[in-house]
Amino acid sequence: MDTPTPRTRRIELILHQVGRLPTLSPVAARLMKVAGADDADLDEIIGLMETDPALSAMVLGLCRRAEHGLGDKITTVRRAVVMLGLEAVQSAVLSVSVYELMHQRGSDLDRIEFDEDETGADGAPAFDHAGLWKHAVAVAVASELIARSERKLGVSPDGAFVSGLLADLGRLALEFSLPRGYARVLRTAEIRRCDSAAIERELLGLDHHTAGRRVAERWDLPEAVRDVIWLHGQPFAGLPDIEWKIEVGVITLAKAWVRGLHIGWSGDFGEVASLDEVSAELGIGPGRLDELTKALIEGVADRCNLLGLDSSAEPGILLESVSRANGQLSLLNERLTKRARQAAAQDAALTASAEFCASLVPGASVTDTLGRVARSAARAMGGGFFGIVYSGGPDEPWQVCRFSAQGKVTRSRVVEGEAGARGATISALAQMPWVVEALGDGADDDELRTLPVCRPDRKRGGDGPTAVLVYDGDPGSAGLDRACVDALISAWASAVRAAVHGEGTTRLGEHLADANRRVAEMQAQLTERESMARLGEVTAGAAHEMNNPLTIISGQSQLLGARLEDERDRVAAAKIAEAARDLSDLITSMHLLSRPPEPKVGPADAIGVVRGAIKAATRTACADGDTSMHVEIDEPQTNDHTVLTDAAMASAVLARLIANAIEAAPGQIVRVGVQTGLSEGRWQVSVVDRGSGLSARARRHAFDPFFSEKAAGRQRGLGLAEARTLAERLGGRVHLADAPGGGTVATVEFGAAVLGEAGLAA
Repeated sequence: MDTPTPRTRRIELILHQVGRLPTLSPVAARLMKVAGADDADLDEIIGLMETDPALSAMVLGLCRRAEHGLGDKITTVRRAVVMLGLEAVQSAVLSVSVYELMHQRGSDLDRIEFDEDETGADGAPAFDHAGLWKHAVAVAVASELIARSERKLGVSPDGAFVSGLLADLGRLALEFSLPRGYARVLRTAEIRRCDSAAIERELLGLDHHTAGRRVAERWDLPEAVRDVIWLHGQPFAGLPDIEWKIEVGVITLAKAWVRGLHIGWSGDFGEVASLDEVSAELGIGPGRLDELTKALIEGVADRCNLLGLDSSAEPGILLESVSRANGQLSLLNERLTKRARQAAAQDAALTASAEFCASLVPGASVTDTLGRVARSAARAMGGGFFGIVYSGGPDEPWQVCRFSAQGKVTRSRVVEGEAGARGATISALAQMPWVVEALGDGADDDELRTLPVCRPDRKRGGDGPTAVLVYDGDPGSAGLDRACVDALISAWASAVRAAVHGEGTTRLGEHLADANRRVAEMQAQLTERESMARLGEVTAGAAHEMNNPLTIISGQSQLLGARLEDERDRVAAAKIAEAARDLSDLITSMHLLSRPPEPKVGPADAIGVVRGAIKAATRTACADGDTSMHVEIDEPQTNDHTVLTDAAMASAVLARLIANAIEAAPGQIVRVGVQTGLSEGRWQVSVVDRGSGLSARARRHAFDPFFSEKAAGRQRGLGLAEARTLAERLGGRVHLADAPGGGTVATVEFGAAVLGEAGLAA
């Protein structure tokens, strides 16, 4: 046995509620049962009628209708029943019973206050009991007219009247059982401008056709009436081949006719079926119903008056019909106007989104992109205040920017230490004191609104940018609905994330380039150190193998020179001794490059170190024949010039740089600047000459051993190499650059030297 689904159980509960609908009055129920029997007892029917004074008066009133022409001659119920026929009496009794049911339900609901779920677009109750009653009577009269004027259809006019009257019985059943739910159905159908049956099936699980058939079965109504309630409204060609198929088609045509004339309230809001098409399916010629329209209006007014159910006269029904038609036209016009505004707003949003996307520049910064977001918001939503609170990620600071309507930054501030704000709501974030202060005047205005531009990705642990727009515009007054705003936000968020990604890629590229440079420098240093290590091994071996022969050459040349009498021979011997000393000094310099000495660190006077270097450089220059020297010192403004270094080694570094400067511009002033007290105990000396500057070749090879652009034999080219080696031993570095106005600047920055095993130098 199949287990009932939740939907099936729900439908069963609804049908159970439908079954609670009040039954027909005892007189009407008995009359329907007796009148429908083949062996109906006329005396019993008359007896039933005479027990109800209201029914007796109504039947006698029917006899006075002009079409019967009997006036006041009928004075007894018996004669009235005989004259009218059982079907006419039956339809009259049903009319009274259904009217009383609708009227009672409507009166009960009039005494309660409706909420939003139970009202329609104009604020009135969604279910119109009086309107449904007028519509039911009009459908009944229309069905009777069609059956009477088109005898060829073979449909009983009185039977058509009854079927038309009860066609929408299911609506009353659903409204009686589920007033709030059915009000929601009707409101949805009205908004969608469609018939209610589809919405009933969607929201409730069954439509008013099925509910009406269930009530008809409970009331024991004839099978023809049950099928009309169940099947009316369907295309005639799709109806099953049943005995009363034509009658179902007549009721369908009658309902379309009455809806087209806007008589009463039908509960349907879709497009009315074409009368000519439905008439053609029944074999009724085009325009035939137009000829009967006047008779229909008169018949509705007459039937209401004769039954004593309503005081509506023909002009009143016409006016009501016109009023309902105008109301429908007004509602349609309002909806069209609203849709036009929505379409215009959507077009504006799409245009703003397209303009925003077109304004984007590849590689733009995040701040520039946020400015374009502010400009797009100004064009789409209006207003005069635009600010954005932004953070690139959980570990990034907050940036608060205020923009003009053109997207230009008018105020900007970076706020550190507000990581806790990331968990705050959008509105709370914009009202935080540090945000209000950063945005400036106008940020605490009560009219300000907030809009999330992009949020962190919660699936990735809250990673990603956060951007919140703070503005004083109104999307609603600008005609933008939620969908339009969401479309704009989507475009803005994509651009912001792309800018963040682009900046991240740029920074990563910069980091990689910097890392590559450092790797290249380290590789060059490693190569140079390996070369210097190999050079050290060579020089160590050379020194050991060459020092003894050089010592012998030097000593013997000096002895030989002392014994020689010829001046030319003595000069030659002296040159031999000098060459031996130069070769020995060269080996010593090479040994210094490969194995520099350990520094002996201690407190030293920086100015004293510089002055000692100037003296050493002067001696070197004088030895080379450069006697016109001008060296000036730019001393630091602080009185304390004490630094921690190896004074002799630092002086040797500076002496080589100053000697190079003197040689670069003989006779020109060489300026030496000293800076002490730098961060972490560092100090710096710059040597500026006014020479010809550095060539491209010199920039690449200035620190290479034995490199010199001077004439061969002028210099060995070891001064800068030795200076850099000794400076690095002291934790510093040497840098060469072009001097403003010409010449070269040699800068040596000494690090904070660390005391060695020797401790402070004495």
